[in-house]
Amino acid sequence: MTKRVSPLLVTLAIIALSAAWLLWIGREPWCKCGYIKLWHGEVVSAENSQHISDWYTPSHFIHGFLFFGALWLVARRLSFGWRLAIATLVECAWEIVENSDAVIERYRSVTISLDYYGDSVLNTVCDVLAMMLGKIAGRLLGLQRASNRLGQFARERCAAARPGARGQFNEAFTVCTVLFCVAPLGPLGAVVDGLGGHSGPL
Repeated sequence: MTKRVSPLLVTLAIIALSAAWLLWIGREPWCKCGYIKLWHGEVVSAENSQHISDWYTPSHFIHGFLFFGALWLVARRLSFGWRLAIATLVECAWEIVENSDAVIERYRSVTISLDYYGDSVLNTVCDVLAMMLGKIAGRLLGLQRASNRLGQFARERCAAARPGARGQFNEAFTVCTVLFCVAPLGPLGAVVDGLGGHSGPL
């Protein structure tokens, strides 16, 4: 029972401490508008990243898929609960950095979003929860097993076509995977740009 409870408690503690830190440095608990919306679809507005979900939420869900695959590769001996705790720690660290004064000022100067002063704490916590849902979905959908079968099939086909090139294939496949995974906002950014005319994610 202890092994099952501990990762959950650690995960919840990470989220709570991250939220407390953001409140301590002056981030708004929720939107200054005075109400909370389940979805806010207007990117170029003062309420963006202030409510429960918005156009950036799917990118955090994708983070969950990426964390699921990456942690399965490097920490597969850990239980799923501990891998979830590690993913939550990384995601919360990203949110803290993203909502630091330096990053916010940089974002305001580059995008001319002068009315943006950081994500609300509510939005930040919901982004982390979206990542967790993505990681859980990755496990339930069996994405790792499917990607393993696909990768094995592709490796065998390429190795058969070029005998002795297995090492080169592994290296090329790793590079391509990294290049594809480091920019999950690519397709989402295109959607946001097309629907709202905001190219920030790109």
